[in-house]
Amino acid sequence: MHIHEDEDENNFILEGELTMQIGEVQYTAKAGSYVVAPKGITQQFHNAGTAPCRFLTTFTPGGAEGFFKEAGELVRLAAPGKPSADALAALQRKYKLRYLPAA
Repeated sequence: MHIHEDEDENNFILEGELTMQIGEVQYTAKAGSYVVAPKGITQQFHNAGTAPCRFLTTFTPGGAEGFFKEAGELVRLAAPGKPSADALAALQRKYKLRYLPAA
């Protein structure tokens, strides 16, 4: 479960199905669906099916995509294994992305 503090997350399902929880509401979004997770609201998603799911995500306003670019660079530079938890936490703070503990 996570929260974007500054931007809405917009998801267009291209193929398959994606199970999404936005706030207290759970959706099964099928190919062709467009689902918006508003800023400041908890959200999570996963593929509950057996078929692949492809979806396109954009952020409004833009900028949050920088998190994924920088996180990818942290992973690329980490040797061996995974990037430090402190580096990822700093990146999450920079992009105002909050991950919540599992219930």
